[in-house]
Amino acid sequence: TSGPARRIDISLTVFEANHPKTPVPLGPFDAQKIYTWMQSASVNGDTPLGEAIVAAARPVLASPLPNKHVIVITDGFSNVGDDPVVVLPRLDKEAEKKQAVIFFHFIAFDLQPIVFAPLEKLGATVLQAHRPVELETQLNFIIEQKVLVEKE
Repeated sequence: TSGPARRIDISLTVFEANHPKTPVPLGPFDAQKIYTWMQSASVNGDTPLGEAIVAAARPVLASPLPNKHVIVITDGFSNVGDDPVVVLPRLDKEAEKKQAVIFFHFIAFDLQPIVFAPLEKLGATVLQAHRPVELETQLNFIIEQKVLVEKE
């Protein structure tokens, strides 16, 4: 037997010139919106990963949905701004104040995941991908094995 369909909201936050931009605001999951943005995207510059995590987590924390997940895909390690190792516990505390839990999942695209070992020690999922097909596989893993079934 299956229960009611589960609602999944998603947003896409990116950084351009070290400023957050949300090409896909938080709303019902629409894969086509994400893929359309990805096809036209170009990335370059610094990697303010701490700020990216905070910018992505804000609408998630404000969402009335009880299950909160932030998926970060990065092709660079944090080299400017707040350290993600400081940011994650701060966001965890914000979630606790709302009687919620927030989960973080990272895909290191074309990077060695060891760079993100400190985040893994904080409970984050850390995966690796080198090609677009691997990225899709890792995203599917996170969505199917972490988000939908909430295995933590």
